[in-house]
Amino acid sequence: MLESIFQFLNLCPSKNKEFIMQGVNPVIAEIQTASKIQRVKYWYTYTITSTIANGSTRPLLVTIEQDADFQILELTMACNAPVNEDGTPIGTGATVGDTGVTDFPLFGNVAQSARGLTIQITDTGAGRVLTSGEIPVENIGTPAYGQQLYIPYKMKYLALRNTKLRFDVRNRDLAVTTPNSKAQYHEISIGLTGFKYESYLGA
Repeated sequence: MLESIFQFLNLCPSKNKEFIMQGVNPVIAEIQTASKIQRVKYWYTYTITSTIANGSTRPLLVTIEQDADFQILELTMACNAPVNEDGTPIGTGATVGDTGVTDFPLFGNVAQSARGLTIQITDTGAGRVLTSGEIPVENIGTPAYGQQLYIPYKMKYLALRNTKLRFDVRNRDLAVTTPNSKAQYHEISIGLTGFKYESYLGA
């Protein structure tokens, strides 16, 4: 019997082995530890969605809530075009020649793609620009628009509570001038995922 117990202890992580030797249930101890941590640190996601008219730039603001600092770990983006101003898809009836939509040959009908957007990210409180000027969205956003490919961009940045992060999104597609043209907007959704810290670091 003792031999079996010692074999079991050798398979346990050192912390669990310590709990068992003290007569403490390691599962309960793990839950209690996780609960204590989660009171001040937990997983969270900020998102913002908007449409950008062809030939225009729109600033999008994400304000970090005042209850906690936010450690950003991942940035994701999803784009779609052509869409109406409210973000509803228009479909595939538009063509490059009469709408000014960006041509991206690998996708065949360009109406399923949202290439043509650039983005600049700024921490407005610190006056810190986090990109080298305007960069193509596909450089850091989820690639292969419309292909259901999810690859988060590793963006490690500590944003203090009340910080305003500004995303200046520019639509480089030509402004639509033909009366019956459909493709006038691109839609973009931005997500910031990481940990909320309700206590100040080091406090």
